[in-house]
Amino acid sequence: MTKKIILGVLLFGSYLFAAQIQVPEAVEKELNKSARTLSGSDRVQFINWQKTAYIQLEQIAKESGLPEVEIARIQKRLHQMYGSNYRKQLQVIDDEISDYKELVRRVQEQNANVKPDEATNTLAQRELTITLANTTIPKEILDIYSNNAKELYPGNYVAQKKYMESIISTFPQVLEWIKNNKSILN
Repeated sequence: MTKKIILGVLLFGSYLFAAQIQVPEAVEKELNKSARTLSGSDRVQFINWQKTAYIQLEQIAKESGLPEVEIARIQKRLHQMYGSNYRKQLQVIDDEISDYKELVRRVQEQNANVKPDEATNTLAQRELTITLANTTIPKEILDIYSNNAKELYPGNYVAQKKYMESIISTFPQVLEWIKNNKSILN
């Protein structure tokens, strides 16, 4: 009986040790440094609170869909602003990600509205004509997308070409999805 109790206590202790929140060593050192003024359970609670925030911060960054370089840049800026206060960083990271995505959207919108020079536009028009002639997509479907490209980018054959190349490259995947999901569409 006593062996079972001792074994249970050992297992429980190892469980508690394994359940500690794992963060990189540099983060651990920063948190310990920032919690120097606290003592006892307040210190442990503060550090665990910040570790949880750090892990949530990393998860949000990973799920944001931003390039790694931009995630690192945002994290560096937040760290410069708030130091090891990961709770505060967690409060503002969504705004930072939204700001970045909005900036990218505005730049893409502006680039789409910029008309290329005449030579580039003429070359893109010829390449677009050749691309459309050599595709296996049915003409009726191609005409729908071609009309959309003309509406979205009037007179900008460089943008129309990019749009149509995107459609042509993804069309087999769309077609495959339709074949595999006929029951949903009926």
